[in-house]
Amino acid sequence: MSKGITTVSKPHPANPWLGISWADTVALCDKGIITPAYCSAKGIDIGCLPEPYSGDIGSPVVCLNGNPGPADKCFHGDPTFEKLTINTLKHSKTGGRLWDTPLVKSGKLHDGCMWFQERTSELRKAIWPKELNLFMLEFFPYHTANSINFPHLPSDAYRNYLLCQAMKEGKLIVILRGRSRWFGIKDTCCDGEKIGEKLTKYPNLIIHRNPRSVYLSKKNFKPSDWEKLVDALK
Repeated sequence: MSKGITTVSKPHPANPWLGISWADTVALCDKGIITPAYCSAKGIDIGCLPEPYSGDIGSPVVCLNGNPGPADKCFHGDPTFEKLTINTLKHSKTGGRLWDTPLVKSGKLHDGCMWFQERTSELRKAIWPKELNLFMLEFFPYHTANSINFPHLPSDAYRNYLLCQAMKEGKLIVILRGRSRWFGIKDTCCDGEKIGEKLTKYPNLIIHRNPRSVYLSKKNFKPSDWEKLVDALK
């Protein structure tokens, strides 16, 4: 038997978002940190469903965002919204995912659907007749009205796993917001390299020019990066 270096793969972290519902909006592993008192002090809204990611995990493009903004209170307790959220968190295509199916209540389009449609309108036109297929990964999974100093959470392990898998599969990664936060992740990938450092050197990475207004439009990317984004989605 030849001697050599033995590499030990990191275990696949369990998806911590499978138990989310209107009755329980905080991942079990996060409850020691994401307490009502902490959230009240920091402006974190745990009265709504978290959104650690959205879209299709099978997409060739992974967008890295900061965190979901203020929740749409009109849809609080809505069972259809809960079902769509649960399907998204399970990475299931059954019954649609946020924001594939526009969600309307009392004639009002959900704020998240509106946000996504507005910011992807130019990209949708650029790839037509193909349908837009993105995966959006949030740095922090819970809703806040303002940017805060996000705490490290146990659920970050699954976020980091999804990012490592995207790099392993060679997907196009688009940083929309929080570049320094994403580059600063110190947890390691399965190859032992720090995730943030690996991301800084990742060859299939593009960075949005305007994190204050993350429209996926031609003017917000270098020309070569816009072409790369459009080609990846076509």
